[in-house]
Parts: sequence; C-alpha cells; structure tokens
Amino acid sequence: MTSADETMHVLVVDDEPSIRRLIEKELGSQRRRITAVGSAEAAMRAFGQEPFDLVLLDMRLPDGNGLELLAQFQDLAPEVQVIILTGYGEVENAVQAMKLGAYDYIGKPYALDRLDMVMEKAFQRTCLQRENRMLRHARSAQVTPNLVGRSSLLENIRFLIRKVAPAQVPVLITGESGTGKNVVARQIHELSDRRDQPLITKNCGTFQKDLLRSELFGYRKGAFTGAHESYEGLLSIAHRGTMFLDEIGELSVEVQSALLRVLENKTFRRLGEKEEKRLDVRFICATNRNLQAAVEAGTFSEAMYHRLNVFNIPMPPCATARRTSRR
Repeated sequence: MTSADETMHVLVVDDEPSIRRLIEKELGSQRRRITAVGSAEAAMRAFGQEPFDLVLLDMRLPDGNGLELLAQFQDLAPEVQVIILTGYGEVENAVQAMKLGAYDYIGKPYALDRLDMVMEKAFQRTCLQRENRMLRHARSAQVTPNLVGRSSLLENIRFLIRKVAPAQVPVLITGESGTGKNVVARQIHELSDRRDQPLITKNCGTFQKDLLRSELFGYRKGAFTGAHESYEGLLSIAHRGTMFLDEIGELSVEVQSALLRVLENKTFRRLGEKEEKRLDVRFICATNRNLQAAVEAGTFSEAMYHRLNVFNIPMPPCATARRTSRR
C-alpha cells in the first residue's frame, strides 16, 4: 500500500517552459519530487539515469512523438504509469495512447485539481504493481524464519546481525552449506531501514553462468538472440531494497567485473542499453567457499572481495553449533 510519506518521483516532459514551471510550482512538494524536461532527448536521458514512478508526457515535442516515447518508457519500465498531456485537437492521439497503455490523459489548459487527483491514482497503481511483483518474489523465496538454538556461537551471530542491520554496508556471510546463511540475510534485511522494500534473493550457483548477467542486470528486447521482450532484471527490482546473492563464489569473472562497477558507482546498465541507471541497493552475499583462497588462485576478483567483505559474519559449522547448544 502507498503511504502518505512515500515519495513520488515524477518526470514531466513538455516543451513549454511555462507549463513545466506551473507543474513544478503547484504540484511539487516534499513527497512529490518533480523533474521537468523540454525534449524527447532530455526525457530519455533523464529516464535512463534514475527511476521514476510517473511520467506526464506532452504529445508534441520538438524532437519526438509522444506515442513513440510512450512505447520506449513502457519498454524500459513497464510499471511506470504515463499520463498524457494533450492540447486542443489532439484528443484522438491521446485516446490512441491510452489504447497503447497510457494511464489517462489531461487536456490543456490543465485543471490542476484534476491533474493532482489523477497523479495520485496513477501512483497508487505503480506502487500496487511493484508490491505484486515483490510478493511474487517473496513467495518464491523458501527461507527458514529464525535461527534455532541458544549456543554462545549463535548468540554471537544474533549480536552481529543486530549490529550491522541498521548500517548500509555490504555484508559477507561465510560458512558451510546448511548453516542458515539465508536466514541471517533475511534477518539483517528485516531489522534494517529497508524492511518495507524488497529483499531479492538469487543463488548464483543454480543458474547457467552465461545467463546470470542478463538475469541480474536485465535486458532490452533484441539485445541478444532469444530476447523477444524486455526484462527488468533483479537489480532493478531490488532498487531501494536488499539484494542477497547466495553462493557469490560461483560468479564468472565477467559478471564479477560488471557487479564490481555497480558496487563502486551505484549505477547499472541493462544489456542492450547505453545509459547508466542509478541504483540504491544494499548487498548481502554468502558463500561456502574460501574467497581469500579464490583470490589467491585468480578465480575471484580481489577488488570485488574487498568491496563485499566490509562486514563478515562467519557461520559456525552445523556440528559445532549443535554441540555448543547442548552444553
């Protein structure tokens, strides 16, 4: 559900400076951040650099057509709702835009109270679609809800979870399989400021290595053979939330390099796109491998290792945890 203090990020695309100023002045607020541009080129540049919740789109632009831009916005971010701004004599085009997926249209001169109402309803739809997507991912994530046991070792793990959860730093969870690394990742997320945002989980060892990059970063339609439609990518889905990469040691050198750039620059780029998008994601990774040994062997990036290993939580072996729990 949307909340009263949830920020709406709106892209206004209109070639009339007076219209842009009017919308920014009258409809901008602390919870409604507005970015206004006057051309199709500027719109695509802005859209590629940061995520938007809503677009107010003029049908006639000096360097482009509103219907073409609508198609591009839908390709890049299917959940974003587009409201058409239309002038006298352009209603037919606006109706055509709605058939192609636009949320609604507003005629000039604008009735600001109606535009305000339509924007709120469109934003609710954007949020609802995102929530449905998150729920689909949550249902597919099979995790145990709690760490079981009262040993001193497990109490130390719980202490480390509480200590790092409020921070935004990456966390590396190490230990053998079956020790509850996925449980620790979920508890860190649920105790963090990102608890109301998505926790997206990916086991890097259960996916074909040549397809993992497209799964993480997403791709545009036609980016490679078999890309019949655009795919948003898990990183984009995790925006403002947490990305848990299990078995991080299984990443190929190529994907390690691409992910390192995400960690360093806080941006990413879908396959087939040129523009970098900003990304706000907290990374939690886990592995049953000795990554330090992998670095020395040349199979894991040293820079990547240091970026991920900001805060380490070593899980005790299963047998050790059971023995200390019985004492």
